[in-house]
Amino acid sequence: MPKKLRLACMLAAVVAGSSPLVAQADESAAGAGPGGTIEVSDAWARSTSPAARNGAAYMTVSNHGAASDRLLSAATEVAERAELHEHLMQDGVAVMRQVTAVEVESGGEVSFRPGGLHVMLMSLDAPLSVGDSFEVTLSFAEAGAITVEVPVHRSDPHGHEHEGEADSHDAGGHSH
Repeated sequence: MPKKLRLACMLAAVVAGSSPLVAQADESAAGAGPGGTIEVSDAWARSTSPAARNGAAYMTVSNHGAASDRLLSAATEVAERAELHEHLMQDGVAVMRQVTAVEVESGGEVSFRPGGLHVMLMSLDAPLSVGDSFEVTLSFAEAGAITVEVPVHRSDPHGHEHEGEADSHDAGGHSH
């Protein structure tokens, strides 16, 4: 995010009374838009093997506002691109697919977890190592850009691990 834009967003957050736009692991990031306030919390990513080309980031997105909002995209500097993805069952087979947007209803919460919605990190610049962290900027239709700090862990620090998920993004073979 350009420095002037980041400063403008931080100023808008302070004026609106929300938290800073860059959050640490146990904090949350928030953005205020005309439709309400979006909060991003519990962000984390699983460590990857040295040969991994792809990774995934997980988090919880809460809407404390009076109107729904939509997460439109994600961006990060640790990968060539970041996409919103979901796991689903199709003809008895678990598949991943890109989604164009994620609706966050007023008063609602959307969990990005292993085995469900996630931010797919395509063509990683380097492996994600335990103890490292990186920023992901989420772009919402109303709340605008919210940047969150994503710490890297060996497994889900919040206990949401799904069987068979530990290595699903490590193989680097994710395709559409």
